[in-house]
Amino acid sequence: MGDSTSGSPYDGWQGWAHPNSPAGGGGPGNFVSAQPLGSEPWYLAGDVHPLSPVGLNQAAVPAGRFAATPLSLDLIMDDIGIYLKDALNAVLKTTFGEISPNLHDKLPAEANAVVSTIFNRFDGIQAARKAFALAKQALPALKKAEGDTKARYEDLANNPSTNKVTLKDGYDKAKKQAHERYKEALSASTKQQTALNKVSSKKIEMQSYVDAGRREATDLTLADIIEPDSQYEGTKKGRSDYDRFSKMTGEDQKRNMQRWQTAKSAVESLAMDTSKRVKYLEFRANHDAKGQLKPLVAGRTRIGGNDFF
Repeated sequence: MGDSTSGSPYDGWQGWAHPNSPAGGGGPGNFVSAQPLGSEPWYLAGDVHPLSPVGLNQAAVPAGRFAATPLSLDLIMDDIGIYLKDALNAVLKTTFGEISPNLHDKLPAEANAVVSTIFNRFDGIQAARKAFALAKQALPALKKAEGDTKARYEDLANNPSTNKVTLKDGYDKAKKQAHERYKEALSASTKQQTALNKVSSKKIEMQSYVDAGRREATDLTLADIIEPDSQYEGTKKGRSDYDRFSKMTGEDQKRNMQRWQTAKSAVESLAMDTSKRVKYLEFRANHDAKGQLKPLVAGRTRIGGNDFF
C-alpha cells in the first residue's frame, strides 16, 4: 500500500477512486469493459476508461484512434405492399445498372423512369390477364344465347306449316321477333369475341416482356420482369457492380453510393405510391458504341443516358 499523503492519487489508492476506473471503481491498475473472450479492447491501455467519470465527459475521441467505417450499399429490408423485398432488391440492382454511370441533375428522374417501366410491365401483365379472364368468362353465355335464338328463328323460318298451326295469325310476328332476337344475340356474341381477341393480343404483348418459359406462370414477380437480357441489359451490370463495390476506388464508391441511393429511393417510393410512376414501358440508351449521342426519336423523352417511351 502506498503513501496516500503524497498528494498524487496514483501513488496509492486507499481512500481514493482511481481516475481511470469505471464508475464506482477504485484501486491501482487498469480496468476493462466486458467484451468477447479473446477479443482486443477498442481503446488503448493508456486511455481514460470510457465508462469512467472522466471518459464519460470527454468531449471527443482522439483523432485517428478509430478506423473510418467502410461504405456499403444497403438493401431494402422489408416488403412494400404486395411486393416482396427480394424482388424489390432485384429491381434495385437492375436500376443501379441501367441509370447513367455519371451523376447529373436529372438522375432521380432517370431512376424513376427506369423503375416505372418495371412496375408498369408487371402491372400491365396483371391487368391484361384479368381483362382476358373476364372477357373469356362472359363469352360462353353469349354464344349460347346466339345458338338458342338462331335455332328458334330457323325453326320458324324453315317450318312455316307446322308453326302456323300453333301460332295461327301470330306466326309472322313471332318469326320477325325471333329474327330480331337472333340478330341481337349474334351482335353481342360477335362484339364479345372481338373484345376477347383484343385483350388476348394485349395479354400476349405484355407477356412478351417475360422469358418464354414464364409467360403463363401464375406466380410472376418483379424479378421475372428484369430477368431477360433482351429487356434489361443493366441487370447483370447492376449485380456485378453491387458485388464488387468494396473493391472500387474511394471516388468510385462515393459516386456509386449516390447512384445506389438514388435508385433505392426510386424503388421504395414507386412501390408505395403508384401515382408517382411515369407511363413508360420501354427505354433505349441514347449513345452508340462509340459514345456518340444518337438523334432523339419523335415520341421519346430523353433523361440522362436513356430515351424513354
